[in-house]
Amino acid sequence: MEYHNAKYKSLDKDGKIINEDDCKVALAEEGLFVIPNKGKEFYLYYSDIERLKGIDNQIEVLVYDGFRYVFYYFGSYYEQFLHNLVSKRNYQMQKNLLMLDKDYQKEFEASFEFTDSERRTIKDGKAKIILYRNSLVVTPQEEDFFNINYCDIEKIDFEPGKFSLNILLDLGEKLTLTMMGGRFEELKSDIERLIEEMYQRTAEMLKEYFPKGVSEWTILQLSRVLKQGKATKKSEIEEISPDLWGVLPRIIFKRPDEESSQEPDEERKAAFDYLLSLAGPENTYIGIRESFTSSEEELKPIFWFLVAFPKENAIASEVTNEEGHATYFFRIKEDGKPSPDDVKRKVKEINRSMQALNFRRDVIRASDDEIKSDKFSRYRVALRKLPYLNRIRQDFIDRAIHTSEESWRKEVQKILKSTS
Repeated sequence: MEYHNAKYKSLDKDGKIINEDDCKVALAEEGLFVIPNKGKEFYLYYSDIERLKGIDNQIEVLVYDGFRYVFYYFGSYYEQFLHNLVSKRNYQMQKNLLMLDKDYQKEFEASFEFTDSERRTIKDGKAKIILYRNSLVVTPQEEDFFNINYCDIEKIDFEPGKFSLNILLDLGEKLTLTMMGGRFEELKSDIERLIEEMYQRTAEMLKEYFPKGVSEWTILQLSRVLKQGKATKKSEIEEISPDLWGVLPRIIFKRPDEESSQEPDEERKAAFDYLLSLAGPENTYIGIRESFTSSEEELKPIFWFLVAFPKENAIASEVTNEEGHATYFFRIKEDGKPSPDDVKRKVKEINRSMQALNFRRDVIRASDDEIKSDKFSRYRVALRKLPYLNRIRQDFIDRAIHTSEESWRKEVQKILKSTS
């Protein structure tokens, strides 16, 4: 590590100065190492930094617990130190925010505004827009950066009058990009190309598992409906072909590493059939997702389903091709009886959360104390920064483990009774 002379002051949540001293600072692999002239050295993890701002030759660091640190008197090395600090923190945050894409495509510069479904501004400013294989990443100059998975994009349009590119997401958020010079059409075309490639990869994967008699046109349509593994409603799948839903159980109910076998695992299919008998076929969803070939996770397809129980205010979720499988139950609405729109939105939230977590449900059921442990260290920042991940943890009810069919059914009945 290379050390640099500077001064610093630390401030509490109320802005009161705690310490002020000369120091040496160095950028370590995972954090900022500070050695005061007087007192004990300390370490600020990049992942604990909520906000980082450089202005008037000072670097202000806001930590997630509300404390602040201001570093100054760097001399001529200020600009380079700030650049290196921002780069290292961004890299760490990209890992911690579960942005698993590493297949870099292209980048653009723009002004942006990101709004929620009520059109309230969440973030805005100037940023780089970086395209990867499965997602785009927005890297603002001062705010935390965030990503948008292509499978969450509902619509892209260019408004000539406002010179803005609008990207609408499935949960109602909108990313508006301006000040791009003449590169609006280039960015729009690149995103549309990457979405098309996503569909093509999904179609190629489906061909591996579907019977030979299913037409290529049917598979191509299904790849667009599934959108890279989102759990998709039975009625939407049957719109492609009435017989298609009957084919899917032969594909998705498989034991680990037996995904290519021609016959379903009857035990796993029986669990789905039981939930179907309780909820009705109109409340069922199936998802098939390709491997994330650019991630650090295990490379294998994900087969899974959702079953909604509106009367019981619950949704069941299960991955069907994993060891030690269990059925996870989530509350649809905090209070009252959920409407069809409530169910629809909760399905979208679960879809997005499962994609972000790469279907690691142990993060969802872990206690707050467990989340603080080293085992879940890479997820702590994501849980702090991504509201939908916190919601799915809050909405988690319980799980029914497949130890035996009888005990599993009893647990399912117990959970559904508790939510009614």
